Amino acid sequence: MTWQAREISVKKRYVVTNGNGLPPMMARSGKAMMPRVIFGYGKCPERMLRRRRERIPWSRTQSQLLRERNSRIMRKRPYVGRSSLNRHPCETSMKISYPVFKSLLALSLGTLGVCMSEFSIMGILPAIAQSLSVSIPDAGNFISAYALGVCVGAPLTVLVARSRPLRGILLGLMLVFILGNALTALAPNAAMMLAARFIAGLPHGAYFGVASIVADKLVDRAFSVLAVSIVIAGATIANLAGVPCSTLLTQLVSWRLAYGIIAGVGLFVIVGVLVWVPRLPGLKDTGFRSQFRFLKFPAPWLIFTAIMLGNGGMFCWYSYISPFMNDVAGIA
Repeated sequence: MTWQAREISVKKRYVVTNGNGLPPMMARSGKAMMPRVIFGYGKCPERMLRRRRERIPWSRTQSQLLRERNSRIMRKRPYVGRSSLNRHPCETSMKISYPVFKSLLALSLGTLGVCMSEFSIMGILPAIAQSLSVSIPDAGNFISAYALGVCVGAPLTVLVARSRPLRGILLGLMLVFILGNALTALAPNAAMMLAARFIAGLPHGAYFGVASIVADKLVDRAFSVLAVSIVIAGATIANLAGVPCSTLLTQLVSWRLAYGIIAGVGLFVIVGVLVWVPRLPGLKDTGFRSQFRFLKFPAPWLIFTAIMLGNGGMFCWYSYISPFMNDVAGIA
Protein backbone atom coordinates (compact mmCIF):
# COMPACT_ATOMS: atom_id res chain seq x y z
CA MET A 1 0.00 0.00 0.00
CA THR A 2 1.37 3.37 -1.02
CA TRP A 3 1.07 6.29 1.39
CA GLN A 4 0.91 9.88 0.27
CA ALA A 5 0.33 13.34 1.72
CA ARG A 6 -2.87 14.75 0.30
CA GLU A 7 -3.87 18.38 0.63
CA ILE A 8 -7.33 18.81 2.16
CA SER A 9 -7.64 22.62 2.15
CA VAL A 10 -6.41 25.60 0.16
CA LYS A 11 -4.30 26.85 3.06
CA LYS A 12 -1.75 24.69 4.89
CA ARG A 13 -3.49 21.54 6.06
CA TYR A 14 -2.34 18.04 5.15
CA VAL A 15 -3.44 14.51 6.06
CA VAL A 16 -1.84 11.13 5.47
CA THR A 17 -3.99 8.95 3.23
CA ASN A 18 -3.69 5.68 1.36
CA GLY A 19 -4.46 5.07 -2.29
CA ASN A 20 -8.21 4.97 -1.65
CA GLY A 21 -8.24 8.37 -0.03
CA LEU A 22 -8.79 7.04 3.50
CA PRO A 23 -6.54 7.91 6.46
CA PRO A 24 -4.37 4.94 7.50
CA MET A 25 -6.02 4.51 10.94
CA MET A 26 -9.46 4.41 9.32
CA ALA A 27 -8.29 2.07 6.55
CA ARG A 28 -6.88 -0.42 9.05
CA SER A 29 -9.62 -0.44 11.67
CA GLY A 30 -12.63 0.51 9.60
CA LYS A 31 -13.79 2.80 12.43
CA ALA A 32 -14.80 6.38 12.01
CA MET A 33 -11.76 8.05 13.57
CA MET A 34 -10.55 11.59 13.16
CA PRO A 35 -7.61 11.83 10.74
CA ARG A 36 -4.31 13.21 11.97
CA VAL A 37 -4.03 16.74 10.58
CA ILE A 38 -0.66 18.44 10.39
CA PHE A 39 -0.12 22.14 9.82
CA GLY A 40 2.97 23.41 8.12
CA TYR A 41 4.68 25.06 5.17
CA GLY A 42 6.65 23.51 2.36
CA LYS A 43 8.46 20.36 3.40
CA CYS A 44 7.34 20.48 7.03
CA PRO A 45 4.88 17.55 6.59
CA GLU A 46 7.72 15.53 5.09
CA ARG A 47 9.85 15.95 8.21
CA MET A 48 7.02 15.50 10.68
CA LEU A 49 5.38 12.40 9.20
CA ARG A 50 8.70 10.54 8.64
CA ARG A 51 7.15 8.09 6.22
CA ARG A 52 7.58 7.39 2.55
CA ARG A 53 4.97 9.01 0.42
CA GLU A 54 4.50 11.01 -2.70
CA ARG A 55 4.56 14.74 -1.98
CA ILE A 56 1.74 16.72 -3.56
CA PRO A 57 3.07 20.03 -4.98
CA TRP A 58 1.73 23.29 -3.60
CA SER A 59 -1.23 24.94 -5.16
CA ARG A 60 -0.90 28.47 -6.42
CA THR A 61 -3.12 29.66 -3.59
CA GLN A 62 -0.69 28.39 -0.97
CA SER A 63 2.26 30.10 -2.65
CA GLN A 64 0.35 33.35 -2.65
CA LEU A 65 -0.48 32.96 1.03
CA LEU A 66 3.19 32.48 1.91
CA ARG A 67 4.28 35.48 -0.14
CA GLU A 68 1.63 37.66 1.50
CA ARG A 69 2.72 36.48 4.95
CA ASN A 70 6.36 37.31 4.17
CA SER A 71 5.48 40.75 2.84
CA ARG A 72 3.43 41.54 5.97
CA ILE A 73 6.34 40.57 8.20
CA MET A 74 8.80 42.66 6.19
CA ARG A 75 6.52 45.71 6.34
CA LYS A 76 6.12 45.48 10.11
CA ARG A 77 9.64 44.34 10.98
CA PRO A 78 12.00 45.38 8.17
CA TYR A 79 15.10 43.91 9.80
CA VAL A 80 13.82 40.37 10.38
CA GLY A 81 16.35 37.80 9.17
CA ARG A 82 15.41 36.66 5.64
CA SER A 83 16.10 33.02 6.47
CA SER A 84 13.28 32.99 9.03
CA LEU A 85 10.46 33.89 6.65
CA ASN A 86 9.99 30.51 4.94
CA ARG A 87 10.15 28.47 8.13
CA HIS A 88 7.34 26.80 9.98
CA PRO A 89 6.09 28.84 12.95
CA CYS A 90 7.07 26.02 15.34
CA GLU A 91 10.73 26.34 14.33
CA THR A 92 12.61 28.70 16.69
CA SER A 93 16.11 28.35 15.29
CA MET A 94 16.05 31.82 13.71
CA LYS A 95 18.86 34.25 14.29
CA ILE A 96 19.13 38.00 14.87
CA SER A 97 20.61 39.52 11.76
CA TYR A 98 23.81 41.56 11.86
CA PRO A 99 22.12 44.96 11.13
CA VAL A 100 19.71 44.35 14.00
CA PHE A 101 22.57 43.40 16.33
CA LYS A 102 24.33 46.68 15.53
CA SER A 103 21.15 48.58 16.37
CA LEU A 104 20.85 46.74 19.67
CA LEU A 105 24.52 47.44 20.38
CA ALA A 106 23.95 51.18 19.96
CA LEU A 107 20.98 51.03 22.34
CA SER A 108 23.00 48.98 24.84
CA LEU A 109 25.77 51.57 24.75
CA GLY A 110 23.19 54.18 25.77
CA THR A 111 22.11 52.00 28.69
CA LEU A 112 25.77 51.71 29.70
CA GLY A 113 26.18 55.49 29.75
CA VAL A 114 22.93 56.13 31.64
CA CYS A 115 23.79 53.64 34.37
CA MET A 116 27.38 54.90 34.67
CA SER A 117 26.00 58.40 35.20
CA GLU A 118 23.74 57.11 37.96
CA PHE A 119 26.05 54.78 39.86
CA SER A 120 29.52 56.33 39.40
CA ILE A 121 28.83 59.16 41.84
CA MET A 122 28.31 56.67 44.68
CA GLY A 123 31.88 55.44 44.56
CA ILE A 124 33.41 58.93 44.30
CA LEU A 125 31.09 60.83 46.66
CA PRO A 126 33.86 61.82 49.16
CA ALA A 127 35.98 63.25 46.34
CA ILE A 128 33.07 65.30 45.03
CA ALA A 129 32.21 66.53 48.54
CA GLN A 130 35.79 67.61 49.13
CA SER A 131 36.02 69.34 45.75
CA LEU A 132 32.80 71.32 46.26
CA SER A 133 33.49 72.01 49.95
CA VAL A 134 30.41 70.27 51.33
CA SER A 135 29.98 67.45 53.82
CA ILE A 136 29.37 63.87 52.70
CA PRO A 137 25.76 63.87 53.98
CA ASP A 138 25.10 67.07 52.05
CA ALA A 139 26.74 65.55 48.97
CA GLY A 140 24.16 62.77 49.19
CA ASN A 141 21.62 65.32 47.98
CA PHE A 142 23.28 65.09 44.55
CA ILE A 143 22.10 61.47 44.36
CA SER A 144 18.61 62.50 45.49
CA ALA A 145 18.50 65.20 42.79
CA TYR A 146 19.27 62.59 40.14
CA ALA A 147 16.50 60.32 41.48
CA LEU A 148 14.06 63.24 41.40
CA GLY A 149 14.98 63.85 37.76
CA VAL A 150 14.23 60.20 36.96
CA CYS A 151 10.76 60.52 38.54
CA VAL A 152 9.99 63.71 36.61
CA GLY A 153 11.58 62.76 33.28
CA ALA A 154 9.53 59.68 32.39
CA PRO A 155 6.04 61.27 32.75
CA LEU A 156 7.33 64.43 31.10
CA THR A 157 8.49 62.42 28.07
CA VAL A 158 5.07 60.77 27.82
CA LEU A 159 3.40 64.18 27.92
CA VAL A 160 5.67 65.86 25.35
CA ALA A 161 6.76 63.14 22.92
CA ARG A 162 4.44 60.15 23.29
CA SER A 163 3.47 60.06 19.58
CA ARG A 164 6.73 61.19 17.98
CA PRO A 165 9.05 58.86 16.01
CA LEU A 166 10.99 56.60 18.34
CA ARG A 167 14.41 57.37 16.94
CA GLY A 168 13.83 61.07 17.41
CA ILE A 169 12.88 60.48 21.05
CA LEU A 170 16.11 58.53 21.60
CA LEU A 171 18.18 61.34 20.09
CA GLY A 172 16.44 63.96 22.22
CA LEU A 173 17.00 61.96 25.39
CA MET A 174 20.68 61.55 24.59
CA LEU A 175 21.06 65.30 24.07
CA VAL A 176 19.62 65.90 27.54
CA PHE A 177 21.93 63.17 28.89
CA ILE A 178 25.01 64.87 27.40
CA LEU A 179 23.93 68.27 28.74
CA GLY A 180 23.38 67.00 32.27
CA ASN A 181 26.66 65.12 32.53
CA ALA A 182 28.67 67.91 30.90
CA LEU A 183 27.26 70.35 33.47
CA THR A 184 28.12 67.83 36.20
CA ALA A 185 31.74 67.75 35.06
CA LEU A 186 31.90 71.56 35.00
CA ALA A 187 29.85 72.34 38.14
CA PRO A 188 31.68 75.02 40.18
CA ASN A 189 29.53 74.78 43.33
CA ALA A 190 26.95 72.63 45.07
CA ALA A 191 23.91 74.49 43.70
CA MET A 192 25.08 74.03 40.14
CA MET A 193 25.81 70.39 40.90
CA LEU A 194 22.26 69.83 42.15
CA ALA A 195 20.81 71.31 38.98
CA ALA A 196 23.18 69.30 36.79
CA ARG A 197 22.30 66.01 38.50
CA PHE A 198 18.58 66.75 38.14
CA ILE A 199 19.01 67.34 34.40
CA ALA A 200 21.14 64.21 34.03
CA GLY A 201 18.39 62.12 35.62
CA LEU A 202 15.60 63.31 33.32
CA PRO A 203 16.28 60.88 30.42
CA HIS A 204 17.01 57.86 32.62
CA GLY A 205 13.61 56.13 32.92
CA ALA A 206 12.36 57.29 29.52
CA TYR A 207 15.44 55.95 27.75
CA PHE A 208 14.97 52.46 29.19
CA GLY A 209 11.34 52.39 28.08
CA VAL A 210 11.89 53.75 24.56
CA ALA A 211 14.98 51.59 23.94
CA SER A 212 13.05 48.47 24.97
CA ILE A 213 10.20 49.34 22.59
CA VAL A 214 12.65 49.91 19.73
CA ALA A 215 14.41 46.61 20.45
CA ASP A 216 11.06 44.78 20.41
CA LYS A 217 10.12 46.31 17.05
CA LEU A 218 13.43 45.43 15.39
CA VAL A 219 13.16 41.66 15.81
CA ASP A 220 10.67 38.88 15.35
CA ARG A 221 8.31 38.17 18.23
CA ALA A 222 10.24 35.04 19.24
CA PHE A 223 13.33 37.17 19.92
CA SER A 224 11.78 40.14 21.75
CA VAL A 225 13.08 38.99 25.14
CA LEU A 226 16.57 38.37 23.76
CA ALA A 227 16.69 41.79 22.10
CA VAL A 228 15.57 43.61 25.24
CA SER A 229 18.09 41.65 27.33
CA ILE A 230 20.89 42.79 25.00
CA VAL A 231 19.83 46.40 25.54
CA ILE A 232 19.59 46.01 29.33
CA ALA A 233 22.99 44.26 29.41
CA GLY A 234 24.56 47.71 29.31
CA ALA A 235 23.39 48.25 32.90
CA THR A 236 25.19 45.09 34.05
CA ILE A 237 28.40 46.11 32.27
CA ALA A 238 28.16 49.57 33.83
CA ASN A 239 28.07 48.12 37.35
CA LEU A 240 30.74 45.49 36.74
CA ALA A 241 33.25 47.55 34.75
CA GLY A 242 32.12 51.15 34.26
CA VAL A 243 31.74 52.20 37.90
CA PRO A 244 35.11 50.72 39.02
CA CYS A 245 36.81 52.43 36.08
CA SER A 246 35.23 55.76 37.07
CA THR A 247 36.44 55.32 40.65
CA LEU A 248 39.95 54.46 39.47
CA LEU A 249 40.02 57.44 37.12
CA THR A 250 38.90 59.70 39.97
CA GLN A 251 41.74 58.48 42.18
CA LEU A 252 44.31 58.89 39.39
CA VAL A 253 43.12 62.16 37.82
CA SER A 254 39.79 63.77 38.77
CA TRP A 255 36.09 62.99 39.07
CA ARG A 256 35.41 65.73 36.53
CA LEU A 257 37.27 63.79 33.87
CA ALA A 258 35.19 60.70 34.68
CA TYR A 259 31.95 62.56 34.07
CA GLY A 260 33.38 64.20 31.00
CA ILE A 261 33.99 60.74 29.54
CA ILE A 262 30.44 59.69 30.48
CA ALA A 263 29.11 62.70 28.57
CA GLY A 264 31.29 61.63 25.63
CA VAL A 265 29.59 58.22 25.64
CA GLY A 266 26.38 60.03 24.76
CA LEU A 267 28.00 61.36 21.58
CA PHE A 268 28.87 57.81 20.47
CA VAL A 269 25.30 56.74 21.22
CA ILE A 270 23.90 59.52 19.02
CA VAL A 271 26.18 58.49 16.15
CA GLY A 272 25.22 54.83 16.59
CA VAL A 273 21.49 55.61 16.66
CA LEU A 274 21.74 57.79 13.54
CA VAL A 275 23.74 55.19 11.60
CA TRP A 276 22.37 51.86 12.80
CA VAL A 277 18.86 52.33 14.20
CA PRO A 278 16.21 52.56 11.44
CA ARG A 279 13.42 55.09 11.36
CA LEU A 280 10.42 53.76 13.23
CA PRO A 281 6.97 55.33 13.52
CA GLY A 282 5.74 56.61 16.84
CA LEU A 283 3.29 54.80 19.06
CA LYS A 284 -0.45 55.30 18.76
CA ASP A 285 -1.55 58.34 20.73
CA THR A 286 -4.23 57.22 23.19
CA GLY A 287 -4.11 60.39 25.28
CA PHE A 288 -2.15 61.36 28.34
CA ARG A 289 -4.70 60.25 30.90
CA SER A 290 -5.00 56.79 29.37
CA GLN A 291 -1.33 56.18 30.16
CA PHE A 292 -2.22 56.08 33.85
CA ARG A 293 -5.49 54.16 33.84
CA PHE A 294 -3.77 51.15 35.34
CA LEU A 295 -3.37 53.10 38.59
CA LYS A 296 -7.05 52.47 39.31
CA PHE A 297 -6.20 48.89 40.29
CA PRO A 298 -4.43 47.85 43.51
CA ALA A 299 -1.85 45.55 41.90
CA PRO A 300 0.36 48.38 40.48
CA TRP A 301 0.41 50.11 43.87
CA LEU A 302 1.61 46.91 45.53
CA ILE A 303 4.38 46.64 42.94
CA PHE A 304 5.32 50.29 43.48
CA THR A 305 5.48 49.74 47.22
CA ALA A 306 7.70 46.67 46.87
CA ILE A 307 10.06 48.50 44.50
CA MET A 308 10.17 51.59 46.72
CA LEU A 309 11.02 49.60 49.84
CA GLY A 310 13.50 47.30 48.09
CA ASN A 311 15.37 49.94 46.11
CA GLY A 312 15.09 52.47 48.92
CA GLY A 313 16.79 50.12 51.36
CA MET A 314 19.46 49.22 48.85
CA PHE A 315 20.30 52.79 47.86
CA CYS A 316 20.36 54.01 51.47
CA TRP A 317 23.41 51.83 51.90
CA TYR A 318 24.82 51.92 48.37
CA SER A 319 24.77 55.73 48.13
CA TYR A 320 27.36 55.96 50.92
CA ILE A 321 29.30 52.81 50.09
CA SER A 322 32.62 54.65 49.84
CA PRO A 323 32.62 56.13 53.39
CA PHE A 324 31.15 52.88 54.76
CA MET A 325 33.91 50.79 53.22
CA ASN A 326 36.72 53.23 54.04
CA ASP A 327 35.74 54.65 57.45
CA VAL A 328 33.48 52.01 59.00
CA ALA A 329 34.83 48.78 57.54
CA GLY A 330 38.40 50.04 57.44
CA ILE A 331 39.01 48.85 53.85
CA ALA A 332 41.18 51.43 52.17
